[in-house]
Amino acid sequence: MNNLNSKFFRRALFFIFFLLLAGSSSTALATGDAENKLQAQTNKSYLPVIIHKYHTQNLTWKIQAVDQSHIFSDMGNHSIATSNNGRPCIAYGSDRLYLACYDGITWKIETADNTANVGKYASLAIDNSGNIHISYYNAANKQLKYAKRTGTTWAVSTVETTTDVGMYTSIALDSDGYPHITYMDEGHDYLKYARWTGSRWNIQTVDSGPCVGTFTSLALDSQDHPHISYFDFMPGNQNLKYAQWTGTAWDKQTVDILDNIGKYNSIAVDRYDNPHISYTDETHDDLKYAYWNGQTWVIMVVDGVDFTGAYTSIAVDGLGRAHIAYYDITAADLNYARWTGSAWVIQTIDSSGDVGKYPSITLDFAGNPNISYYDVTKQDLKFAIRNQYP
Repeated sequence: MNNLNSKFFRRALFFIFFLLLAGSSSTALATGDAENKLQAQTNKSYLPVIIHKYHTQNLTWKIQAVDQSHIFSDMGNHSIATSNNGRPCIAYGSDRLYLACYDGITWKIETADNTANVGKYASLAIDNSGNIHISYYNAANKQLKYAKRTGTTWAVSTVETTTDVGMYTSIALDSDGYPHITYMDEGHDYLKYARWTGSRWNIQTVDSGPCVGTFTSLALDSQDHPHISYFDFMPGNQNLKYAQWTGTAWDKQTVDILDNIGKYNSIAVDRYDNPHISYTDETHDDLKYAYWNGQTWVIMVVDGVDFTGAYTSIAVDGLGRAHIAYYDITAADLNYARWTGSAWVIQTIDSSGDVGKYPSITLDFAGNPNISYYDVTKQDLKFAIRNQYP
């Protein structure tokens, strides 16, 4: 039995089992809906998630192979952003740093940094003038690097010259188009933050831990203040943390206090400057979501089926609703979850082999999700766009 057929067979068995378990409940009767809505769960009642997920149709997604010429056995994190014309660009690499941009017909690929062993943990932002900004890791020298393309010219620099820094980078641009970067200081296990002032890099230690700074994600609010989600990997802690610059100091909090929770996190800020975070609960093998409502953190289980929720990426639309791309470990699929305002709707986007690791999501001007991800089976970089909602 091939991989795809075995997935369908396994899902059919799950469906029959839980349908019998549910009896004549209203949840079971709802299985005819192609995208059955499910209420956000904070307990372990996952029946609505299972029925919903296995009856999703994928007819509105367009999937493309972006880069098939480079073979990446260890691509790692990459990043997607849309330019002013609404077309996506993707920064990625491991042996070199590459940029792929869609011109409306095909993907144009260029080498941004031809130095050996660079490009991991690439994070991308595009300013209002269309200039490309990328933070990334130099694995050879263990340093944080930054590349900017103005027009067709690349300028590459090292942000911090000390060694053992630069893993888990995340970049965002302020209202002046200046880059802000978060990253890990592996030599000290610190979370660090670098901001371009217009003439130099201003570098700060956000959290000196110990044992913090992995899986960092950065977003800026309307006042250009940074919001950072990250993982505390100190034995006995191992939870999701959050830091915000108040204008005078760093305010740090533990978002979810459960053990072994918070890896693969991603952060976005809504129009009210409230943070939204997606992350993995490895204790229960769930995809989780937390947002600040102005007074406290509200935490939800988005998907609790089997082993899921790895490699998350989040975007928030104009209504403050979350869109999350993530990897289903059990099925080896790329999944997508969106909040409707009252329920999570989940889709399997791509199930052709082992696909969906290291997703990155952004919303274009029309609010359509654009997702880049890694195809492990073919060792290709792929792209999916959804251009309508059911």
